Amino acid sequence: MAKTALCCLLALGLGCTKQTSGSDQGIAPPPPPPAGDVTIELAGITLGEDCGGSWTPPPPHTAPASTPTTAPASPAVVSPSRSPSAAPAKCAVGTNCGGYGRACQQTSVQLAVQAKGGTAPTTIRIKKVELLDASGKLLGELASSAPTRWTDAGSYQPWDQTIAPGTQLAVSYLLASPVWSSMEGGQYGQANKTFQVRVTVLVGTKDRVIEKAAIQPTIMPPAVPT
Repeated sequence: MAKTALCCLLALGLGCTKQTSGSDQGIAPPPPPPAGDVTIELAGITLGEDCGGSWTPPPPHTAPASTPTTAPASPAVVSPSRSPSAAPAKCAVGTNCGGYGRACQQTSVQLAVQAKGGTAPTTIRIKKVELLDASGKLLGELASSAPTRWTDAGSYQPWDQTIAPGTQLAVSYLLASPVWSSMEGGQYGQANKTFQVRVTVLVGTKDRVIEKAAIQPTIMPPAVPT
């Protein structure tokens, strides 16, 4: 009888050991609920010049997509070259606005961003913007700065680069201008060429790559005396 009781006690002890050994081995807790879906589209891209600090982005071309998707982003709307009679953008005093009597076209990028689901804001960061020629050869990177978002008041305001669940944003970044003078034919030799842009965006902790091809720079030929 005593032997039987001892065996039972040993069995119970072993059972307890097995029952607690899982947590002692440091099994990870369940993963947190997934973050909300975030859709990013390249809504506009302008390859132009450096217009100085007084330049402001144009109104957004399109609203963000209504439904999130993992498919490639739809083609961006490319800002067309303006004629000399177009409404001028203000250029900073002393800056070269690239030609006489025409609007300065700032190199910039516009994104359409939408967040669905989730319980907390998602951070958005542009990691790099790469400029490529028509054949895909990398020409350099264009540094991004001054993130802004389009507001209900009808203007761009500084943006903290976060998006709350259930919201849509139209955002814009200034980009460093390509070094046109270093390219074959110089600045004005690029007017009729096409380029590609590849934007890498950090969404939360994951990279998204958005590409746009067949972009023509907004470079107009110099004024010809008449």
